[in-house]
Amino acid sequence: MLKFPQDLADRLGKRFEDSLPNWLAADLTHTPFAPMEISVAVSRREAGEDILAYNRWEKTWTALEARHSGAIVLRRTPAAWQQLGRTEKITHVVLTNPDAVFALLPEGESVAARYRRALARLGELDKGSEAAQRLALALAQQARFVFESDDAECARLAETVLWLAAHRPAACYMRELPIEGVDSKWLERHRALCARLLTAVVGFATPLTAEDVEREWRIASPPQLVGVRHAHLSVAGLGADDFVGLSLDVLSRVPRKRVVIVENKQTGLSLKVSDEALIVCGMGRSVVSLARIPWMARAQID
Repeated sequence: MLKFPQDLADRLGKRFEDSLPNWLAADLTHTPFAPMEISVAVSRREAGEDILAYNRWEKTWTALEARHSGAIVLRRTPAAWQQLGRTEKITHVVLTNPDAVFALLPEGESVAARYRRALARLGELDKGSEAAQRLALALAQQARFVFESDDAECARLAETVLWLAAHRPAACYMRELPIEGVDSKWLERHRALCARLLTAVVGFATPLTAEDVEREWRIASPPQLVGVRHAHLSVAGLGADDFVGLSLDVLSRVPRKRVVIVENKQTGLSLKVSDEALIVCGMGRSVVSLARIPWMARAQID
């Protein structure tokens, strides 16, 4: 089947996405690119079935090679196609740099602009401290983020990682970080990415997880409150039927033999069970956090 430039778009887009981290790093460090090679070989039978279409195909690729000299290179091999007037045939298209890819993609100009914007962001970091230079190379390997995010989001991520790299342990709540726009919701979305970047910037031998970062940097989280009835045994002064929110730490202090877990809050408020049983209401999926209470594994759960 004759593969014209426009026929390669889908496959080329996937190949470019896979190559993007290495190409950004190569551009950043001024090292040679690993060329991208795509087979476009046509058999003698296929060429002979429609020689006019084959001629048009061959001229299209040859003209593209001439227009992007050095960037798009056609690989040719000998071919004994005397009846077709050919002594060689095109077998592969070799793309030697990102510009060659942009020339073939349907939205090449847009992709090229995003690539150059991503490269400019990395380049600015590379002009900074040693930590910033390591971050630039680490971000190149997280190409999807740096390629798709806007300038403000990239700057926020870089500032967060560099601040944490310079302040270990941070020993603070996330909202105390002196970085505009960084809060618990932002960190939740980017915690795994921050961990990967900090691994490279700080120089850990093994990859950090998000939990490692929170522990190593002593990032404090607001206590998770659990809605309970029958909390009078845990907190002096409460009535048996008072409905209160208590942290897991507080609940951990007084073991209970029985815990009743109810999804609907109103059901929990009206439930008739012994005052000795702790009633937990309305936690949804976060109910799994109760496993962090040491005595919970020994309690009867209803």
